[in-house]
Amino acid sequence: MMDKLWLWSLRYGTVFLVSCLAVMFWYSANKSVVIMAEYERRGRENLNELTQEILDRKKQYEFIVVVNPAHGGSNLGNVVNGLQEKDITLAVGIFLEELAQGSDIGIFVIRKDDMDISTESRAQLIEAVEPDILLDLHINADPENERTFGTSVIYNEDFYANHITNAELADTIERQLVTEIRGKANGIFPDREDKYPLLQTCQVPGVSIEMGYLTNGAEAALLGREDYQRKLAQGLYQGILQVREEMSK
Repeated sequence: MMDKLWLWSLRYGTVFLVSCLAVMFWYSANKSVVIMAEYERRGRENLNELTQEILDRKKQYEFIVVVNPAHGGSNLGNVVNGLQEKDITLAVGIFLEELAQGSDIGIFVIRKDDMDISTESRAQLIEAVEPDILLDLHINADPENERTFGTSVIYNEDFYANHITNAELADTIERQLVTEIRGKANGIFPDREDKYPLLQTCQVPGVSIEMGYLTNGAEAALLGREDYQRKLAQGLYQGILQVREEMSK
């Protein structure tokens, strides 16, 4: 009799435990969905405000640049050697925006905080404000070869405007960036595999810049330093100045 009671208790206890775990997982999953929705709502509100700010201030500037620090919030990007791609792209974007203060170039950074913003929301802002150029900032990784390092710039080969092709834009940006950081240029490449969605959806002159490799220990150490991030921003800014000159001809 005692054995049967023990067996039934074990069975019901197991069912109860499994049920509790299921409820906990369900609650956790739904809570994550709610949190993600809130982050995205904040991201959309941030972009709505930024879109209106750019439209209101557009006449103040001779040249408008939208900078997209890739990833953000729960989207970490590449995470290697204790560094997160989303943090580096954000830092470089903020430093780049600072460089244009007081000039007739308006540089606007899509993501100024660590928040989730969908690709669709970013694309809507770009299409609404129609900047002269778009710079989409990324950090690369090559898990199969830790010796890989250097910068590369990706472009949409099907679209160009204002007397400059995206390939020419990419080449100018890479040359100026590599000169500033004294780095290695891996070249410019068309986005034929659609890996960079903003390049495919936004009909403005734009490029995606892979500013280095987190999987390379030496380059990762540089990418994590503020002074190097400022150099990256300076190189990009010099590229913007050169592109502006070319587009004004």
